[in-house]
Amino acid sequence: MTTQRTLTEEQLLKLANQIEEDYSSAITDHRKRMERWRRYYQRWRNRVDPPSKDDEDKSNFTVPLIQWSVLTKLAREVQSLLGDDAEVVAEPVGPSDQRLVHKVARWMTWRFFKSMRALNNTVVFLFRKILFGRSFAYMPWHVDTYDVNGETKVWFKGSAFWPIWPDDLITPSEDTDTIHDFSWVIRRFRATPYDLLQGEREGRYTGISADIDRIRSWAESKQQRDQDQEIKREKDLAEGVIYEGALSGRGKLEVWEWYGYLYDEGFNRTEVVVRYLPGLKKIVSVQDLAVLYPKMRHRRPFVEASLIKDGSYWGMGFGELLEYIEDDMTANHRLFDDAGEYTVGPVMFHKPGSGLDGSQPIRYRPGFSYPTEDPSGVNQMKIAFDPTYTTLREQSCMAIVERITGQSDQNMGRAIDRPNAPRTARGQIALLEEGNIRASLDVEVLREDFGVILSRVWQLDAEFCDDSEFFRVTEEEAGGLFETSQGGARMTSQERGGRYDFSVKFATSVYSKEAEKERQLALYQLDLANPLIATNPRALWMITNKVHSAMGDANFSDLVPEPPDLGMPKNPREEWTLILQGEEVNVNPGDNDKLHMLDHLRRLKEEQKASEPDQQAIEGLIGHIRDHQQQERQKALMQSMVQSLAQSLAGNNEQTGGLTMQRPGVPLSLFGLQDTLQQLYQPQQGAPGGPGAGGGVAPTAGPAPAGGMQQ
Repeated sequence: MTTQRTLTEEQLLKLANQIEEDYSSAITDHRKRMERWRRYYQRWRNRVDPPSKDDEDKSNFTVPLIQWSVLTKLAREVQSLLGDDAEVVAEPVGPSDQRLVHKVARWMTWRFFKSMRALNNTVVFLFRKILFGRSFAYMPWHVDTYDVNGETKVWFKGSAFWPIWPDDLITPSEDTDTIHDFSWVIRRFRATPYDLLQGEREGRYTGISADIDRIRSWAESKQQRDQDQEIKREKDLAEGVIYEGALSGRGKLEVWEWYGYLYDEGFNRTEVVVRYLPGLKKIVSVQDLAVLYPKMRHRRPFVEASLIKDGSYWGMGFGELLEYIEDDMTANHRLFDDAGEYTVGPVMFHKPGSGLDGSQPIRYRPGFSYPTEDPSGVNQMKIAFDPTYTTLREQSCMAIVERITGQSDQNMGRAIDRPNAPRTARGQIALLEEGNIRASLDVEVLREDFGVILSRVWQLDAEFCDDSEFFRVTEEEAGGLFETSQGGARMTSQERGGRYDFSVKFATSVYSKEAEKERQLALYQLDLANPLIATNPRALWMITNKVHSAMGDANFSDLVPEPPDLGMPKNPREEWTLILQGEEVNVNPGDNDKLHMLDHLRRLKEEQKASEPDQQAIEGLIGHIRDHQQQERQKALMQSMVQSLAQSLAGNNEQTGGLTMQRPGVPLSLFGLQDTLQQLYQPQQGAPGGPGAGGGVAPTAGPAPAGGMQQ
């Protein structure tokens, strides 16, 4: 992480000029976009402009449509992504990664939701995505340390997740799909001279100590806000804190982090990160991204998310979607205020000689007495108040909002008050379901974006974690799929070498939980009437446990332990999946050995011809095939012995005591073998020549287990 690229003075000067030119060429377009986003942020903070001249007495209220829509959308996404039962799902890319998929999923769930402590930053990241339409976060490998009695301790080591203010990420005007496709990107941040010195000690900067006096002088003389930081300046006004020109906040200078390409004489390019102090015209770091992140495909430490996938890079957010509707609703609300004021303060007409001063319009207030010589000369015009127009207009605007965002009054926790709202329970459910269909579009987009973010977390861990890392996971969460001890497990560097695709299993909403209760109760009633389940203790336990879990009781297993598995046969595909996961699979006496071996041999040939065959799985499958062959021979041997024994007993004893013999040539089921042997070995009452009497063939031992026949 500390390797610096060596450049000549001429190359450094050329690179500094290139960075300045890139910034100058892109800043105009950047300002135009930031000015639009500044308006959206101003509406989010509900900060209104001062009224114009002659409108000081009029209503200046703004309908907070963007506020409540963003808050509702943000609450739904946070509950889905960061709810109690949300977890990370891992999908293996190669066959050899299948056996670790459950352990990797638990590691990533712990890493993102617990270890990284990214909850608050994730909320900020989602908020900016919803309001502006696209959000960015800076994700380098980060080691957070602190000092104790002169000794440095590590507090956290892993992937950082820091949302970026839109002002601080400058890109060129290019048609791209991701931030990694731009020809260059500049991230702006502020650092103190001490931060730069510390970075020099760690190898991230060079030349800081030699120029520290000039760096300190420049940091003390610069203000904290530039004219190109529109959204931050709007935030300052909303907060009421003066950052621009504040004496108490000096001591930091701006750093540009430029990500782009260097070309050699042969036009071969190298992707680098350059840290540049624009105030001092000084490059303080040049690092090769291929050295910093050698195993990663996208080496720029940025992740992003967008609200709507419409083919454009700078897509729409709620600010752009709802700005014009908020203006219309605000105008309608102010019209409502004006109409209401006319009912309580109507227009008056008076004669010029009535005693009232006609040079200025009179605005009267309740509780005041106004003298006049001719009260009958004053005519008060009464206006009947009719809110129908403004009410219907507001409802029409809200209907448009619901169609755009998919958020209805029910989603916001409000009561139904629309004239055309459905009044039946079935109609309400249908309305909610339609809203869920629109909301599911954004949820699927969110799942895809966070899959990319989680993949970067996994890649950083694979490159920079220690050989063995401890993570918190309970035995119940592990499910017996990997070893746990002392409240957790360990993930080794070899286990982190696999390739996986990641997605998020969203938390269950309140509505879904209620629907799941009803569904589980209905299934429970049907399952109790099913003889296949009613006669299987483990199946009964499983469905009962599901019902208790749906009802909020997660401790049913403490009251009633899970019964053992009855050892039912598995199909060949399921056995192969378990072998890929590294589990031991035993043959079952009820297996059709010939069919199983045909399927296993086909999968064995496919795996051996693969580009990256899983040798451990191949060896496990070969051993399993051998077990099937051995079981097939044992079945044939036992079948032959039973038939020979039955024929011998039938020839020596004319009376069988009511025993039903197996016809020669008909295979005997292995499940019925034990009962048949017990009947053959059991002495028959009243049969002098039966087994155990002097004239028959008596066994020397009891029946053998399914694995073999005792001689």
